[in-house]
Amino acid sequence: MLPSTLDHGRGPSPSFWPKDALAYIEWYTKLKPNAEVNHNMYLLKPLYRADGRPSSSITPLTSIRQSCMLFPVFGQSANTSWTTNNVLDVCTSFLVNNWSSMYAYKTLW
Repeated sequence: MLPSTLDHGRGPSPSFWPKDALAYIEWYTKLKPNAEVNHNMYLLKPLYRADGRPSSSITPLTSIRQSCMLFPVFGQSANTSWTTNNVLDVCTSFLVNNWSSMYAYKTLW
């Protein structure tokens, strides 16, 4: 959530600031109409702005309906420099794991 008062004695926050919890979202390509043939998962790639930064936005947490598990596309071999801390920043394509739960299967596939 955004603060209700501003730092350094600047007074209250603007009245138009949202009062609810917010989420930072980095955007990926839209899902194709059909899943990939070999595993029935959807392929995604990160979207970037013209300046090379991730395409992102801040949205109210109440607007999020579901999370999803992204699975890195490894190719012929796994990149050993990928870690849980950097894989979302350095991997160039992912699969949406619609097999992670019955709910994901019914809503993503």
